Amino acid sequence: MTAPLVDSPDANKFRANAKLGTWHNVWFGDPAKMPKEVHGFMKGASNALHAGLDKVAALADDPTKTTVVRHETAKIIAEKTIAAILDNKGRQEAAGHAMMAEANDAINATFALNEDRAPIYERIINWINSKSGDTRAIRDAMKQDPQIVTVLSNYPAYIFDLPQDVCRKIATEGYMHHTPEAADKLLTGQQVIDAAKGYDRAVKGIRASFYNETVAAQAGKRVDA
Repeated sequence: MTAPLVDSPDANKFRANAKLGTWHNVWFGDPAKMPKEVHGFMKGASNALHAGLDKVAALADDPTKTTVVRHETAKIIAEKTIAAILDNKGRQEAAGHAMMAEANDAINATFALNEDRAPIYERIINWINSKSGDTRAIRDAMKQDPQIVTVLSNYPAYIFDLPQDVCRKIATEGYMHHTPEAADKLLTGQQVIDAAKGYDRAVKGIRASFYNETVAAQAGKRVDA
């Protein structure tokens, strides 16, 4: 077997890693930690990478092609592989955003303001401010009364005698306590989106290891009969 088209330490390392499922988990997400709704996207990206690697490896041994044509062809394979991977990345991100939107809708519906209860909300605000030095008391009360979460979620932070991040944190704890399924879906959706960021690392590795751009560009000088 001849040497690979790009025979550098970094390129060889990427191709070696790309044969391992553990690195696919790093780049595309670990199925064991991701919801079933996105397993197909991760699998699709993984399959595309494997297929691209196999084609480029075979290309290095193709006796019918010159070095320039091999790199030109490898670039085409790389772009097709990248397109498939980025398509799955987009689908995974869209799934994550859909999960978050559904969760936010459920949370917003649960903790929506009721105009008829405005006087009660005012009293809750005053009580929260009276306990600004005792956030434990606020947290304990929040677990019993979801209206505290409603107030912290819908009123501007500047009316509370608490730092904005504390208001947000207590409200988030309230979501997890009173709407645990929606809160879990919100966190899962964010995890799905975050996992999709690894796709770009695989794309970068493909561009650096499948072909040499300088050599592939020489195909532009081709003279046809």
